[in-house]
Amino acid sequence: MKLRPFNINDAETILSWCKDKHAFRLWSADRYKEYPAQPDEMMEQYEGDNMFPLTAVVGEEIVGHILLRFPSEDKSVIRFGFIIVDDSKRGKGYGKQMLRLAIDYAREELGAKQITLGVFCDNLSAVGCYKSVGFRITGEDAYSIDGEEWKGYEMELEKIRKMKHEIITLADVQIIGMAKEIAFCKGQEECPKFWGEYVERIIKPVFMEHKTPNAFQQAAIDNGVGEFGLCTCDIPNHNCMTCAEVNFGVYSNKTFTYVIGGIYKGGSVPEGMKLFPILSGKWLKVHFEGGMKAFQQQYQKFYKEWLPQHPEYRCPNNAMTMEWYNGTDIDSPDYQCGVMIPIEEHS
Repeated sequence: MKLRPFNINDAETILSWCKDKHAFRLWSADRYKEYPAQPDEMMEQYEGDNMFPLTAVVGEEIVGHILLRFPSEDKSVIRFGFIIVDDSKRGKGYGKQMLRLAIDYAREELGAKQITLGVFCDNLSAVGCYKSVGFRITGEDAYSIDGEEWKGYEMELEKIRKMKHEIITLADVQIIGMAKEIAFCKGQEECPKFWGEYVERIIKPVFMEHKTPNAFQQAAIDNGVGEFGLCTCDIPNHNCMTCAEVNFGVYSNKTFTYVIGGIYKGGSVPEGMKLFPILSGKWLKVHFEGGMKAFQQQYQKFYKEWLPQHPEYRCPNNAMTMEWYNGTDIDSPDYQCGVMIPIEEHS
């Protein structure tokens, strides 16, 4: 997907997505006098130097539309409006993709320090979409439209608190570990179960029962298996930054490979383990706060909030991402853990 400047040839397609007057008002509030609106009326809405209407396209197909504007003389504030996605394309993540591109555009091209928008309270899918990319409700208003009272939320893009992070370099690294194929829709329950298998197979017999390690267990000890949780899959043009929102829904029947592993230091690879080469180059290593108890919460915040607000970090397609763990007392709030993603080099 990309955003390009809106032109009058886009208007007929965009206006056709409002199938009835209610949908039209949800999109445009009282900005148009009559339904349906005409393309020339849409162009009139965008007259002025402070208006930046954009069209979202996939290839040559129009899939969405959004207006960015300066609502006042303060050029540090951008207001989003007239947000719409072709409803026949729902379920593909286009709304979130368009919003993230618009956030990037507002910050990088227009210098926005603050981004706001308004949405009607009963437009629940839109409210959920805006929250998913980092907007929060800051107030509520009431409007009179066509003789009826409509209630709306005021929303603002939340400033995510800093996450400790660093850039590291990995070269010619392979991960050795035990792997399991997991359905996307089962990931949140099956991955912890797999870690339970790891404990029963390696940690419990060797470190708790003090048994002599077998070849499998010894390879795990020698290579630090358990230091990383690696996610990879065979989906073409897969990107881990958008993987969950795309694949946990529409493609929930597809699977990914989850690996509990460590950095391979050489030697034989025992039956039940595999080697996984990872991308050489720069990696973003993020440190989570609160130990393992806060891992899932921090994980969600990283992918859904922090990362979309840091467009300088881009994960290349068809690359693996990793969780990292360091320590023995997983119940301690000081337990070290986080995520690592490869990042594209900027020319």
